[in-house]
Amino acid sequence: MINHRSLILLPLVVSLIVPVPALAVGNFFGVGSYLSTRMASVSDKTTGAQKLNELNAQWTRLEIVYTSSRDFLGDVDSVNAIIANAPNTQILGLLNWTTSQPSVDDWGNFVAAVVDKFGGNIHNWEILNEPNARMSAETYK
Repeated sequence: MINHRSLILLPLVVSLIVPVPALAVGNFFGVGSYLSTRMASVSDKTTGAQKLNELNAQWTRLEIVYTSSRDFLGDVDSVNAIIANAPNTQILGLLNWTTSQPSVDDWGNFVAAVVDKFGGNIHNWEILNEPNARMSAETYK
């Protein structure tokens, strides 16, 4: 006999098993490059992007960290390096913060500024890495 509750839960279970980035940008090989946060010079970012191209990486996760500044210079250099040196690599933009949690208004302004700046080149977004390690479930709502 089929348990109808199991049929209702099956799509939820399947959705939890399938990686979200694979659904967002295609089920291809990808690398979390972190060019913005772990490579300081334009030369290093260019080399990192060239390595993505050599690996035939179809996507990379690029972390853009919360800041009150809106110039995003290191992030611009990273995006430009990927576009120029790994043109077949799609970018999954990871919006994150590393210090204290910004206010809802400050976070919203940051997200709007990032999407305005990079929306033409980054079409897939991840909001926060491991939010459970940064805030309670009540705060995350």
